[in-house]
Amino acid sequence: MPAVKNVGEPCAGEPHARIEVAAGGNQTSRASTRRAVQAPLADPTVRPAPPGVTEGAGTSGTAEILGIDEVLDPELWRFTLKVMRDGRFVTVEVTADGAGLVSHAGTALLGQVADRLGVTSALSARLAGIKQRRRGHDPGRVIRDLAVMLADGGECVSDLGTVREQDALFGEVASDSTAFRMVEKIAREPGLLDALRSAHASARERFWELSGAPQRLTVDVDATLITAHSEKERAAGNYKHGYGFHPLGAYADETREALAMLLRPGNAGSNTAADHVTVIDRSLAQIPEERLETIEILIRADSAGATHGTAITASSAT
Repeated sequence: MPAVKNVGEPCAGEPHARIEVAAGGNQTSRASTRRAVQAPLADPTVRPAPPGVTEGAGTSGTAEILGIDEVLDPELWRFTLKVMRDGRFVTVEVTADGAGLVSHAGTALLGQVADRLGVTSALSARLAGIKQRRRGHDPGRVIRDLAVMLADGGECVSDLGTVREQDALFGEVASDSTAFRMVEKIAREPGLLDALRSAHASARERFWELSGAPQRLTVDVDATLITAHSEKERAAGNYKHGYGFHPLGAYADETREALAMLLRPGNAGSNTAADHVTVIDRSLAQIPEERLETIEILIRADSAGATHGTAITASSAT
């Protein structure tokens, strides 16, 4: 896919942004149904068409998808296109042969933030017992890479391959089987799950030190339905006649943080007080202890949380 780069504002009086596309792949011309627009030749950077090439004669498949109106050079195309950002026209350069281009570059920032906040090191320290060989993969980095993969839109362990292919950004990434075994071991041993939550809490404390702790924290407790399209462990029918899972989570409204999550089968009750109490307790454990007395905390839930046990837990926490 062509890489897009902003190269500055258009020239004064120039009503169109300039698009530059380096040719690559199929260049078969086809009749264009789009309105042809003459490029402003006053711009010295726009080269005239070479001999034998007719301006505006047609566009390739890529050019037509981009809405490009004019072809000047079969090897280095120049186009005019109206591109507006923040209420003003901008000049955009599009190339398909750039060097050093990588996909999913933004996810590397997420991994670096985890490293800077101490999430990775905290996970490595608390999950050190999982590592069986000295040269094996660091558990903290494996969990970090899985979290990055999920944030990037991944849905299963095999989607870790998207991160693994970008070794220039993420370094060595564990195989699917290694990551699966680590997740399975953490899920099987309750002590490791507690270690995982403890690592998250220590990183959150560091983040609040850097960005500032909120004066008020609203903890939203709510469940969601996740559909399973095949037989999976603990998948079951739900109250909406679907099939899958019914996890219950807690989220901080002011800081947009996920504080706690309780995995449940699809047939779990919507107003089960014990589940709400568990999630509330886990979410409060994520708040730095020295700030519990200074932050105004509000526990918020829909009608599913209107139970006596949930009300008692919420009132004692706030």
